[in-house]
Amino acid sequence: MIRRAVFLLAAYFLAVFLCVPAAEAAFGIDLNFYSIDFGDLDMGTVKDDVPSQGLVATCTTDQGNAWYLMIRNEQPLQNVNNPAAVIPDTNFYWYGVAPVITDVTGNNSLVTSYQDFTYEKTAYTGQAGEGAAGTQITLKFKVDVPNPAQSGEYHSRVVLTFTE
Repeated sequence: MIRRAVFLLAAYFLAVFLCVPAAEAAFGIDLNFYSIDFGDLDMGTVKDDVPSQGLVATCTTDQGNAWYLMIRNEQPLQNVNNPAAVIPDTNFYWYGVAPVITDVTGNNSLVTSYQDFTYEKTAYTGQAGEGAAGTQITLKFKVDVPNPAQSGEYHSRVVLTFTE
């Protein structure tokens, strides 16, 4: 008998920005979309390069300070019908995608290696003075569905925090 577990994996994004208020200051983060969908997957399947165009976080600041884009997962990917069934954070990854044109100061600080969601990490460090025109950081995601795992729909919330 062939056992097949189908997973619908989705991650929802929450963008948070923290700063000291200043008169007429520009400080913010914008995302090109607020959810991703891994589609239907089988147990033991690895799905990478999601979303194909990348999740683009545009960070804008005119404060002139060094700044950081942090990323974390609020909880492991969790089965919506059985919250005890999870895909651990060690099986859910993020990574930065370097732009084709690297004329933005500080792009060497983008983390481009696979990082799991075991704890909050810095995805990008912006240098002092960077971000006035908006620095675009592209992130992609990967999931490694364990075998065995309970079939069903799994959700989580990934939090991006922009701070100086």
